[in-house]
Amino acid sequence: MPDAEYSGTAGLLQLAELALAGPANPDTIEDNDTGSQTSLTQTLKSAVNTMTTKLVGLARGGSKGDDDDSSTDVVKAAQDLITAAENHYYYEEKALQLNFSVLNTGEHPVDEMHIEFGFPKIDDFDIADRIHISPFDKSSNPVNKNKDYPEVKRIDRGTIVRNRIGVLQPGAPTPALRCPIRMAVGPGAQMRKVAILYTLKRGEAVVGEGRLKIRFGKVLS
Repeated sequence: MPDAEYSGTAGLLQLAELALAGPANPDTIEDNDTGSQTSLTQTLKSAVNTMTTKLVGLARGGSKGDDDDSSTDVVKAAQDLITAAENHYYYEEKALQLNFSVLNTGEHPVDEMHIEFGFPKIDDFDIADRIHISPFDKSSNPVNKNKDYPEVKRIDRGTIVRNRIGVLQPGAPTPALRCPIRMAVGPGAQMRKVAILYTLKRGEAVVGEGRLKIRFGKVLS
């Protein structure tokens, strides 16, 4: 578990305890280019290449009027399959899942609450813009699975994460995100302390803002 610091905003609302959850933490995340990731990638490429070879052979065995490049779509589909599988494996099996809690320190419910986080742009660090579903899992619907994932927008200086919280009841810590964000942490980001800016809004009015700091652990090679 990485060391974590947080700062709250005095008044009606403050950012409370930093909650880290997920199948792995930064102390145990492996390099994306080593270990089981490489093994999985090679297995996928071998399987997909075998399938592609057969499909390409069939595509080129069509009638004489067929275009010689009729297999292009097949090759692209195979490449997309590899990319989707790699993204699913990394972001769902290896990435750090992060969420925060928001606490209403007043005596009355507060509605129309939104929160926005600003993450800096640093090497070997990224935030998934959606939940990556395994291409081999035909039972999952990408739209339904992503309906609670926050809005993620990449800008030149970093990444903005936005989410609608809704109503905050007094004295009850509430998750700031309905679904934890997926953060990829590579060797270049190990032991880095990162400042995360946050803004709490009620409708269009800003009711709280501040900065959180988290420090990543050592990434195993």
